[in-house]
Amino acid sequence: MLGGHIRNLAAVALLFALGSCTHSDSPPATTPPVVLPTGSYNFHLSVHNGRPLDSAVSRYVLWLEHRDSSWQAVPLSFWYVGHTPDTMGFQGVVKTSADSIMRVVLSVESSSSASKPTVSLLDGAFVAGTTNAATLSLSNSIADCSNAAGTVLFTTNSADTNRAKQEFYLMEVKNGVNISSITGLPVPRAGWVYGLWVLDSGFYPIHKFFYGYFTDVNGPGSIPSNSGFPFPGGFNPAPLNDAGAKLEVTLEPEFSVKSNHPAGPSPMVVLSAQLTRFINYNETKQFTNVWSSSAARGVLTLTK
Repeated sequence: MLGGHIRNLAAVALLFALGSCTHSDSPPATTPPVVLPTGSYNFHLSVHNGRPLDSAVSRYVLWLEHRDSSWQAVPLSFWYVGHTPDTMGFQGVVKTSADSIMRVVLSVESSSSASKPTVSLLDGAFVAGTTNAATLSLSNSIADCSNAAGTVLFTTNSADTNRAKQEFYLMEVKNGVNISSITGLPVPRAGWVYGLWVLDSGFYPIHKFFYGYFTDVNGPGSIPSNSGFPFPGGFNPAPLNDAGAKLEVTLEPEFSVKSNHPAGPSPMVVLSAQLTRFINYNETKQFTNVWSSSAARGVLTLTK
């Protein structure tokens, strides 16, 4: 065994010795710069608060609107984790005329056959010339949710009141009447809906429970079979009394959740409520509005 250690040490010493003799080594091979096709640019798109999409039902598409009102689609098939938390990046080559680009849109599409954006997420004016960039913010097609507020009520119609630990609704009881507990949440624009989720980070992978989608806080959600009251929410056998769990109201592209079995939530969180180990019958928890911190934004640059 001692002989083996000596041989290993000798090999390491030889490796360092060879590595230090850089003067006798051949210069490292260099990779020639990639020559872009005529009229083409490298593009880089960084999206903060983005998330990968389920490619079976949706995809990101970058759209360039030209001054003649035509749209150029740039599919975004590959992404990577950005240098800062909650950031994803896309890059590639696009053949275009930068001087003719007027506006940039990032959309979420259910089909690759779209001829113009259908569910716009981000948009911004393009600045050509030495900049060749666009700063993207939430599209005008997305309603402002910064004034939304409310509570969630853990309750049940069942004789077994312990069921309230697994059942909740976006409602409150006022003067003996059940009413919506949510205020300031605008009706979503066309192509968008609100989703209701419980996420439990106490497990790996994180547990994601979907309680349906809705557009009107004064009506039931999309899974009425699990609902005992005519408001978003319902019953799920999964326990909710875990300190690592939270309840979220999210803004979702409609096509991504209409099956009632989405793969995961949108990163666009409107309201969030931390759950606790102990949940009592008819207990109310307050939502926190996190819209401003969860809203997506991005930057696109074109370079030669």
